[in-house]
Amino acid sequence: MRTFIATKHDQPWVITFKFNDAELLIGFELPEDWTEEKVKWIMDRMPLNITELEPFSRISKLKIEEQITEVTFDYFYNTYAVKEARQKAEKSWERLSKAERIKAFKYIPVLRSKCNLSGIAMPYPATYLNNKRWND
Repeated sequence: MRTFIATKHDQPWVITFKFNDAELLIGFELPEDWTEEKVKWIMDRMPLNITELEPFSRISKLKIEEQITEVTFDYFYNTYAVKEARQKAEKSWERLSKAERIKAFKYIPVLRSKCNLSGIAMPYPATYLNNKRWND
């Protein structure tokens, strides 16, 4: 299951969307104090699958972020661009705390961007994890 949170910078509320492994909407939570008009507007535009979140974000002017509460090694490794020394990377992964795993995972796009801009190759996953490059 994947959970996404929608917010608006000038509003105190959040909207929560929950999607199953097939990326289909299985639940959502709206602010309790919303008017019937606001609820109807959202319901008419409700993203029914994950691919509809980005267009929904543009239309509604909401910031949508995935709430990552746990990251498996497979999810990390499949997301990471370099596929080398998997066993070493997995051992390094096992030594990290849950919070470090989430930070390491969330930093991958930043590292990829930095490497692309500088022309430097991405480090092997074990090197990235051992050196805790997300703290750079």
